[in-house]
This record gives sequence, C-alpha cells and structure tokens, in this order.
Amino acid sequence: MLDGLQLVTEEKYLIPNWNAWEAFTLLEIAIKLFSDKKIHAEELHRHCDITIRVKELRCDCSSRNVTFIPAECPSNTTDLLLMKNNLNSLGKKIFTRYTQLRYLDISSCNISAIDKSAFEKLTLLTELNLFDNPMKTFQGNIFAPLDDLQVLHISHDLLSTYPREAWSDVLNLTKVFTYGGPSNGSFAEIFSVMKNLHYFHCDYEGYVIHNYTFDSFKRTPLKYLCINGGIREIEIDTSAPLEILSSLSTLGQRFSKLSNTLQALRVFENRQMDELDLSDNFKSYGEYVISADLFAYIGNICVKRLSLRDNDIRLIDASAFQKMKYRNCLETLDLKDLNILSFLNIRNNKIAYLTTKETDVIEVLFEKSNRTMPVLLEGNPLVCTCASLDFVDWLFTTKVKLDSNGIYSCVESDGNITINVVCNQLQIMRIRCITTFVNNEWASYEATVGIEHFIGLQAKIIVISLESITKSEIPQCVMQMVLLDANDHIRKTDTLNENNIFWKTLELAMKR
Repeated sequence: MLDGLQLVTEEKYLIPNWNAWEAFTLLEIAIKLFSDKKIHAEELHRHCDITIRVKELRCDCSSRNVTFIPAECPSNTTDLLLMKNNLNSLGKKIFTRYTQLRYLDISSCNISAIDKSAFEKLTLLTELNLFDNPMKTFQGNIFAPLDDLQVLHISHDLLSTYPREAWSDVLNLTKVFTYGGPSNGSFAEIFSVMKNLHYFHCDYEGYVIHNYTFDSFKRTPLKYLCINGGIREIEIDTSAPLEILSSLSTLGQRFSKLSNTLQALRVFENRQMDELDLSDNFKSYGEYVISADLFAYIGNICVKRLSLRDNDIRLIDASAFQKMKYRNCLETLDLKDLNILSFLNIRNNKIAYLTTKETDVIEVLFEKSNRTMPVLLEGNPLVCTCASLDFVDWLFTTKVKLDSNGIYSCVESDGNITINVVCNQLQIMRIRCITTFVNNEWASYEATVGIEHFIGLQAKIIVISLESITKSEIPQCVMQMVLLDANDHIRKTDTLNENNIFWKTLELAMKR
C-alpha cells in the first residue's frame, strides 16, 4: 500500500528480481501519487487496483461507479477492467493513453454509443468484452484499428449490425462469445467471413435450433461449440453445416428431450470428436431411459470424452456400451451427479466381458443407488481369457449385487465351454493368464531375478506361456528352475492354487 493506492504484486516477480519494465511501472505509479498535477492518492485508491506480474499490468477499475475512462492507470497497462460502471458512451480516441492494452473489459457499463475512433491506437488488443450494454447498432467500423483482436464478447444482435463493407475487421477472430438472438433463428451472416474462428460460445435465445441456424458457419473452421439456453427442440440436421466440429457442449438444456437431442447427433456419425458434453439436460419431459437404439447415435461417433453428468437419466441399457461402434475411442465417461438408476439389465446379449471403464461406471452408479442397484448379466457368453482378466477380478471383488450370485458360465475364446465359473476356479484362471514368453534379455533377467530371490518367484516368473509349449522349446533360464530343491514341497500337493499352478504347468510342459 502506497499512501492510499492499493498495489497488488507477486513477490516472486518483484523482489528482488525486478526487471526494467516493472521498475518503470512502479516509478510511474509513484509519480502519479505524489505529483501536484495528478489526482490525490485517496481518489486513486477509490477507483482502481493495480496488479503487476511478469509482462502484465492489470488495472481494475470495475464496480467503482466511474463515468469516464480513468487516466490514473499506468500508461503501460496491459489489462484494463472497467465493467459495471456508468460510462454511457465512448468518445473519440478515448483509449489513446493505453496503447499497450491486450485485454479490455467494458461490459455492463451502460454504453449506448461508441465513436468509430474510440479504439484507435489499440493495435495490440487481443480480447474485448462488450457484454451487457444497451447499444443497439454500430456507428461505423469501430474494430478497424484492432489489428490483433482475436477474442470478442458481444451481443449477437449488435454484432449483426456491423457494417458489411467492414467485415474484414473480424477476419482474425478465433473465439466469439455471444448472448441473445438470433431473432430470426439463424446466426448472423458476418460469421461466414470469420476464416480463423474455431471456438463459439452462445447463450441461445430461442426454443428451437433449426436446420438453417448454423448456415453461416459452413465455411468456418469451427471446432468447438457450446450452447446455453432454454432449447426445447433440435431439428435433425441442425449440425450439418458444422463440418469439422470436434467438441459439442449443450449445457443446462433442462427442457430438451432425450430422444430428440440424441437423434440430432446423427450428422456426426463416423466422425472423430474430442468431446460431447450433455451435462444438466433432460429434466422436464419424463424421458429418463437411454435405450441401446438411442445410445447408438453416440456410439456411432468416435468420441474421446462423453459427459452425461447431472441429468435425470434413471436407466441406461448397458448393452448400449457394448454395442458402441467406436467403443475403443471412448477415454472418459462422466456420469457424476447422475440421478439414481434402479437396475442395470444387460441379460441375453453378446457381451464377452466388460472393460475397466465400464465396471468403474457401474461402481459409481451402485454407490449412488445407496448400494441397492442390481446388475443382471445372465445369458451372456462371458469369456475367461487374458483380455477379460480385469473383468474376472471384478466379479469376485465387487460389492455390486449380481444375479446368479455372481456364478456364470465361462467360455474359452474358441467357443468351447470349459467350466462353470466359481470364485476359486476364476482365481486359478487368473494365474493361468500368462503372457507369451519373448526370448530376449528382459525375459531372461526376470527369470534370473526370480531364481535368485525365490520368495515371490511365482509372481516374478509370469513372463512365459507354458500352455502349449514343448520341453525342447522351454528356455534354458526356465529349465534351471526344475533343479531348484525349493519347489519340491509344491509338487507334492495335488490342489491347484496360486502358489503352485505355475509349477504344475511347468511340470506338464516338461513331460511333452
């Protein structure tokens, strides 16, 4: 604090390693404070807070009821925050003092007019926020001086009035945030010239998104779209113009219909996408079940991240996940804060096993149901192979209520039924799931370590498949183990368990 000026700094940058830029900034502030020609320190404190970081100086004059652009901030201010004031209008060349600005926020400032030269000299400005001002139309091409403008926050209806002959002023925009509109159901034509636009976030005003709503984006490189609002219907080909979209977010659409929204995803079939975020949707129309057919509209998209969190969905047909065309694409499935599922019925499908991602989701839903949700698995050709190892483990460790007491038929990968699976038998199969031996230095090292440290040998030596190997094919490092006296007591027992299954299998291989 310098005599009334609230100066916020980050110590690790300013003391003791000030650079010339920071030293000049602090000197300029001090001159303003103590110069007889400048305002008093008490007035400056009332208006603005200053924060200094490396190559950034933020002057925050928000919510101070100012009616003018403050002249108290250092001339090398990079971020100027003026939101929630009463500026009324912006006159000619009103920001020429702040030629180093990169960020300017004049949202909620009751601005009704902006002179076309107001932003002159702001050639470094990259982000401008004009949200929540009563201005209805532009008085000329006010963005012309903003050569580096990349991010714009603006009313959709105001943006739609920008002079057509000056549309080249928005060519460099990469991100646009809008609210309100479009009044005619179609986004403004000015978007069609934004050849660098890849991110669009809008608060949509209407109830219906039409097939023509996004026509202006057809030739843009738009990749990320986030829509907020009270949307109740999405026409089936709404997203058709968004030819390279990779991330779609429809947050807070509480009045949207589950069946309608998912069917509208069909235009993305066979497309690679980074994210589908359908959070906080589907709460007003009584559609609370995602069938396999409905989920197919998602499953037919190669999507990495899927969020269905905070919805009123009560039942998801789990066979839908199994039937996903691009299930291997899915890396993250977010069902947090999903309402309670009463049960999960995936009986009589063609499910060989569930992946770890799928069983993790089931665990979350089970906990959300106060540990009452049953999972029905009967009638599926479950396999007991190395690929299903984690699923087999899950069957015996989960607290989820399984039908048939968790005892199912186990099928080998060639389709031959081998055993009725019970707990101890599955444990044996886990031990038998041994990766194929690779005759290289790593495998030899593992075997050597196992021999030298006999305790825990079985765990260390699981690098060799002995199911179909002959004696002549057994590596020399394994043959050495036959000579170990320590395994005699293991061979004397006839009961297979995790302590001797390796040795029994090795013994059989030695007899071939």
